[in-house]
Amino acid sequence: MFIYHNLPLSVRPTYHHNLRSAIVGGAAYGLYGMAGVVSRKVLDAPGWQIALLAAAPVAGSALCMFWAKLSVGRPKMPFVLYPSLIARLPLIAAGFVKSAIGFTLLVSLAPFIWSAAQPAFASIQRSNYPAERRGHITGTLSVWSLMAASATAFIAGRLLDYQASMYLVIFPISGLLGMMSALRFARIKVRGERHLNEEAVASNSKGALAPFKDLRFMVFMLSFMLAGSANLMAMPVLTIFLTDDLNVNFAQASVALSVLPQAATLIGMPLWGKVLDRNNPVALRLIANVGFAIVFFLFYVAALRGSLNFVYAARCVEGAIMGLASLLWTLGIMYFAPRSHVAIYMLSLIHISEPT
Repeated sequence: MFIYHNLPLSVRPTYHHNLRSAIVGGAAYGLYGMAGVVSRKVLDAPGWQIALLAAAPVAGSALCMFWAKLSVGRPKMPFVLYPSLIARLPLIAAGFVKSAIGFTLLVSLAPFIWSAAQPAFASIQRSNYPAERRGHITGTLSVWSLMAASATAFIAGRLLDYQASMYLVIFPISGLLGMMSALRFARIKVRGERHLNEEAVASNSKGALAPFKDLRFMVFMLSFMLAGSANLMAMPVLTIFLTDDLNVNFAQASVALSVLPQAATLIGMPLWGKVLDRNNPVALRLIANVGFAIVFFLFYVAALRGSLNFVYAARCVEGAIMGLASLLWTLGIMYFAPRSHVAIYMLSLIHISEPT
């Protein structure tokens, strides 16, 4: 976890800002993670609105095509900073809304808009971190982010149990923390910007088709799409199952939806980062898929028995596997894509799938 002094001197300034951004961003995400439960339990939102909250990040893929193409040959940081700042405005506005539909639409906008930053974010990660250390560094950053997210998710659950209307405070705080995280990340000096003209030439119309001519990358994308579709269908159902069938309180919901999976990811991600530095991401994606199959089996048993404990078990396994999947999502792109095509490869993966 404490790797700063083991990093090359050229990497330390990036890591310094990236770490602080990740911690504050993780705290923001932990608060945001209670959105589905608040919609259902406090505002009595119908099932389609819970599904909308889960689907919003996927819907944001449409924006990624525009932003990724626009970022080619241009400085990348503005394409991370401005979507990240704008995405937090709906969360702040959610503090002034007391209707289910208004809350759902506002909170759904945040990941929808933020997904536009993903291609440029991946490009910066590749430019600023050496390939042989990238997995370990990314894993370590995620650990700190997840610790912050777990803590704030648990606090949010306790606050909502104390007074359900606290969501009017929690979500604006999440938005403000997200803005602070984006502004800190913007202090990073992106390396390799002098090659932007080369990137623009390489990413012409033929370059845009390069990911679809890469058979291994196509298999990689297909795997994400299939697993992501299953996960997307399961998450709204899980929220409704917890609130309606098991009638959990907010603290229990925060443990099931955020604390346990994030704790499991926290434990597993540094290990996965080191493994990914040494292994083919395609083979590791197979391990992730087997893990998700186990998760869905545990959900099935939980539904049959009406058991919160089996939900907890499923979420622990899912968290451990999600650590690997998240690293594969960002770093797998860098395994396949030439430097000049990172944004285009990321665009292709986002357009066909979402992180699972």
